[in-house]
Amino acid sequence: MMTRWVVLRVVPLVSVVLLAVIGVMLGMGRTLDNPVIAYFAQDTHLDGDLRLVDVRQGVEMAFDAEIGPFFLSNPMWLANGEDMIFAATGGDIPHIYRYKPGAGALHTLLTAPANGNIYYLSLAPDGEQVAYTLSEGTSGHVYLMNIDGTATRQITTISEQIHSPVAWSPDGTQMVFYSRHWARSNAWERAILVDVASGQQRTLHQFTDQVSITDPAWTADSNALLYGETNLNGASRIMRLDVNTGSAVPLLPDRAAQDALAIPAPTDDRIAIVTYIYTEQQPYIPASQINLLDPATGTLQTIYTTDQIVDGVQWSPDGHTLLLHAEPPQVSGTVLITSGQLLLLDIDSGEIMLTLNGDLAAWRP
Repeated sequence: MMTRWVVLRVVPLVSVVLLAVIGVMLGMGRTLDNPVIAYFAQDTHLDGDLRLVDVRQGVEMAFDAEIGPFFLSNPMWLANGEDMIFAATGGDIPHIYRYKPGAGALHTLLTAPANGNIYYLSLAPDGEQVAYTLSEGTSGHVYLMNIDGTATRQITTISEQIHSPVAWSPDGTQMVFYSRHWARSNAWERAILVDVASGQQRTLHQFTDQVSITDPAWTADSNALLYGETNLNGASRIMRLDVNTGSAVPLLPDRAAQDALAIPAPTDDRIAIVTYIYTEQQPYIPASQINLLDPATGTLQTIYTTDQIVDGVQWSPDGHTLLLHAEPPQVSGTVLITSGQLLLLDIDSGEIMLTLNGDLAAWRP
């Protein structure tokens, strides 16, 4: 059986922080309503850099937060558009920081214990709380805290491994994450649904050990989750998981393509779908096709194709632009080597407006 390279999920982010030297290439494109992107990059000396790019002006700014070389999460802008929260190593110890770019104000909100690690940060829709996973030794739990570092509370009580970031429902009332249970040589995952107000949690769906899944993404109405599912034969499809019933069905039941990721738009019902394309010339490494799905009509429109592996997508707040997390593949023997790159895709024209050699990015609100 032929084995294919398939991106299964955006893995714990410490594994993708070794980045290339910064390079910016501006192309022709429409003026954006939200033109500032924050992203992390590192120079050849492994010194971490937080950089802001004003897309409208074509100006790149670097800010030294004087922290360690490894960034562990996306930068997350707060609602004021001035401060951000992220996780990084400082003195080899993981911290959660609040930072005001350009002002030099770096404030430690949380420090991990000596044998602990912090990962999977996720900001609530109202911007007032942040969820994160704190692991100590072999155990880990999801926690919540206010954005000023107060009112920390443990959310999960399960003994299984937390295996995905928390996905907040758009209305902020529920959270979903994956947990992984190991039983001898087999491992299975389940989706856990948490009521934020009460802390009550229940198993929403249990996945078979015959598939690998991508991180969940909520639909705009808070009624369902979308995720990519890949079976042992390398076949991928997008699934729709009903939050009320726990049932999962293919989003596009009659489609045979290798659909790997689905990210709903923040402004309407459109869904960005990443499809992997394998050829006889490249049987192990896929090219990526970016499509837009209109669920009301079932229309699927291809807007961009690249020979890179796109393993993450972010919509701009105005819903007109996609920020693609791309991995230019290189093969060394049987090992697939990738390096982070960010592509700013204008949806209307299908053109790349901006290319950055970096990773872990976020739009400013």
